[in-house]
Amino acid sequence: MKIKEKLNKIKSYISNAKFGFFLVVVLLILSIIFLLSENRDGECSKEYKIQRKYLNKDTSSVEFTFDKYKTANSSPEILKNLDLNSSKTAKEFRSSINSQLKDKVDFDGKYTMVGVGMTGWDGPVWIVDRLDGKAYEFPYHHYHFSLDYDKNSNLIVVNSKDRIKEMHEIHGCSYLNITGDVISGAYGMRPHYFLWEDGQFKYLGPDNYIPSKNTFWEGYFK
Repeated sequence: MKIKEKLNKIKSYISNAKFGFFLVVVLLILSIIFLLSENRDGECSKEYKIQRKYLNKDTSSVEFTFDKYKTANSSPEILKNLDLNSSKTAKEFRSSINSQLKDKVDFDGKYTMVGVGMTGWDGPVWIVDRLDGKAYEFPYHHYHFSLDYDKNSNLIVVNSKDRIKEMHEIHGCSYLNITGDVISGAYGMRPHYFLWEDGQFKYLGPDNYIPSKNTFWEGYFK
């Protein structure tokens, strides 16, 4: 009986020791992950940290929502293609634009958003009215087509909080440490919001941010 009791005590000790070892390993792994994360941020630029701090405090994504800004338009029965006389800039990219229009409406009830990728430029974006085919230039800077919009809303979100945070999760700050004007521009990315009303863009906010214009419209068509 005593032998069995001793054996059981030994088994219990071994089991507890294994659990203790497992716990130590888990804590060690978590500590390494934490230290690496802290070290990664330590190697990041000051601007990157400012951006993260800003996003953590930003509440604009709650204030400006698609549900809050509902469209008053309905989809046309016949969707018109691009009116070449409505925009000189769109006319130059008519093939690409018409190929994107197709049979879809994806913004403010009756519009289709289209864009063209351009090496070395912030790619141009147009809003095409599918009722008459008129194209309107989106004049503001955006980061690699980082626009969010909805078929049932006239709100446009530029550089949404979720998009920026996704880049942080995927790349850390590595995408910000690469030198170059285009990459450096990501330092100043902030979520901001526009309302499309009566053929005009109305800036909604936030008040502490001033949206910049897309230099493509002047630079490319000089």
